[in-house]
Amino acid sequence: MADQGTPITSFTTACTVTLHYEDTDWQAAGLTAETSLNLYYWYGGIWAPVLPCDDCSLDTAGNVIVARLNHLTEFSLIGRTVRIYLPCIIRSGS
Repeated sequence: MADQGTPITSFTTACTVTLHYEDTDWQAAGLTAETSLNLYYWYGGIWAPVLPCDDCSLDTAGNVIVARLNHLTEFSLIGRTVRIYLPCIIRSGS
């Protein structure tokens, strides 16, 4: 909060957020590819991706995501999954 009690929602200078993860983390989550990992933030009722952005990166060899942010909010690390829905046909009778 600012001195006057108003909430601070953005910064004049960006801060760096560095996330470290293990390969077993994204594999256990059922993600299809490590390259699909991205940091998302809650914006207007949707999850919006942070990457790509200036000075941001996903290092799959080092298992690190680096993001430069000028605001704080709810964040989530999200990756792509594959879901296949097949119709179920049930035959009844003899």
